[in-house]
Amino acid sequence: AWASPNEADEVAGNDAKKAWRSYVETLLGDMKASRDPEERAAALTAQPILDQMARTDGHADAAEPAAAADPFARLATDAPNDLLVQWLAATGSKPSTPTSAAAMANLQRLEPDNAAVWALSLVASPTSSEALQRMAAATRFDDHSNMVFALWRAAVKRHPLPADFAGDVVIVSGDVP
Repeated sequence: AWASPNEADEVAGNDAKKAWRSYVETLLGDMKASRDPEERAAALTAQPILDQMARTDGHADAAEPAAAADPFARLATDAPNDLLVQWLAATGSKPSTPTSAAAMANLQRLEPDNAAVWALSLVASPTSSEALQRMAAATRFDDHSNMVFALWRAAVKRHPLPADFAGDVVIVSGDVP
């Protein structure tokens, strides 16, 4: 069958989307199955992106996210002293939910000197004078992005990108200044 250059580009583009989606599904599946609660929490932060990819690609099986279920609830409850799990639960859950509130309380307990923790508190309570006072008195501001990046980097290292993606994707190296 004959295909015009535009049709050939569209087919190639669809194949690339399918391959990328398959890669992301495999990566997230591995992370969700991990024994490490931090890795499972990191995978949960990316699930909405995968869901959106599926809906954009027209997959009928890609339902809208469930309104009632908070995917972070169990992880946050099971790991109240894990700083990164609590951070990801607080930032990944909708504000003013029980999961977000509990994660914020845990973060405030775990890192009372972190202005980033108190800044998150302002999302749920924008006029909280306590949060503003704690932010002003804090000795540091750490949004834990370095810890999250390390989790993702380790996961991608275990699941390297397929060779045919190499020309299309730039990987950030740890040696980059």
